[in-house]
Amino acid sequence: MLRKFIVPIIGRKNYINHIIFLSQLYRSFLPFRNRAKTIIKKYMIPSDGVVFDIGANIGRFSCLAASLTKRDGQVHSFEPVSNSFRVLKRTVALRMHHNVILNNGALSDKNGTAEISIPLLEGWKPKLPVAHMGRDSRMTLKQKITVQRLDDYCREKNIERIDFIKCDTEGHEYFIFSGALECLAKYKPSVLCEVYQKYCKRQNVEPSQVFDIFYRMGYKAYIPTREGTLIYADGYKKPADYFFIHPSRMTDQLSKLVISTRSA
Repeated sequence: MLRKFIVPIIGRKNYINHIIFLSQLYRSFLPFRNRAKTIIKKYMIPSDGVVFDIGANIGRFSCLAASLTKRDGQVHSFEPVSNSFRVLKRTVALRMHHNVILNNGALSDKNGTAEISIPLLEGWKPKLPVAHMGRDSRMTLKQKITVQRLDDYCREKNIERIDFIKCDTEGHEYFIFSGALECLAKYKPSVLCEVYQKYCKRQNVEPSQVFDIFYRMGYKAYIPTREGTLIYADGYKKPADYFFIHPSRMTDQLSKLVISTRSA
């Protein structure tokens, strides 16, 4: 591989700071890929909407949301890992998305600091997209990050509306939404949330705990299909991205997409 020839010449630090950065920057301009993409674009983000991208990584979804909301809306992006945030910041600037508010930190159930683990490939190369909170038996790079409750963030920023949340944080979802109970109850945003049992377990959480937060708020869960439809899920069924939609957000158009009211 080309890396074997470049690393001895420029060193690992320069490889991470420059080669990986440029590689990630290139990938940030590729389209956001998710089976829920069509539903999100058509039914979930209005042109004046307020969107939260929690676990923004290099910014593919943030840029998609920014193009949908345009100047009338806002996209609040959260990415705690410094290398990924550097790419995110440059991507947003190059695409001239002036409606994106960047936050180099994480959301959680408390305010303060925490530690995030970045798995290392071959003992040194950071696997930035799978950085996560919680225990990990693999070789990882530890990075101290700032954490904040979503409810407190919204109060500080005088946010009075949230239409949509995308959350992909490698297992920290329960803690994020535990710190967002006021906003969920008040604004009832539609949510696309990754829920993987093995990711939750490294933080001593069960997927059912994530679902229970939304169920207590009156939400229902759905699994998006490749065909652009929705399958009702009465709880955690498999590792997947789940839509959590409040009945007040379930329009006639969305209702027509539900192909089954049985368990997924």
